Amino acid sequence: MAEEKQLRITQVRSTIGRTQGQRDTVRSLGLKRIRHTVVQPDRPEIRGMLNKVPHLVTFEEADAAAPEPTAAKKTAKKAAKKAGTKQAAKKSAKKTAAKKTAKKTAKKAAKKSAKKATS
Repeated sequence: MAEEKQLRITQVRSTIGRTQGQRDTVRSLGLKRIRHTVVQPDRPEIRGMLNKVPHLVTFEEADAAAPEPTAAKKTAKKAAKKAGTKQAAKKSAKKTAAKKTAKKTAKKAAKKSAKKATS
């Protein structure tokens, strides 16, 4: 049997201020937010939904060999996690928090000494 064609659909505009039918159509396509992309089969029902909201979405035929963008992101995250990038990020976050605490402490000390000087 031949491979079924796929459509890559991306929401490009908000559904705020649109009719309830348009909101429901975008949601039925599986889209949740702007720049969210889904892959759907190229069927008449899907094409009809796309024709109902062409001002809110873009679509193109998806290559079977090319992975879905979200899958590529997940793969990149896994690779970064293996490389220890996440641990480095945690360390820098801790350093940043320590710097903020030190700044607050220094400000409090400066305020106290300023109060004493004025008294």
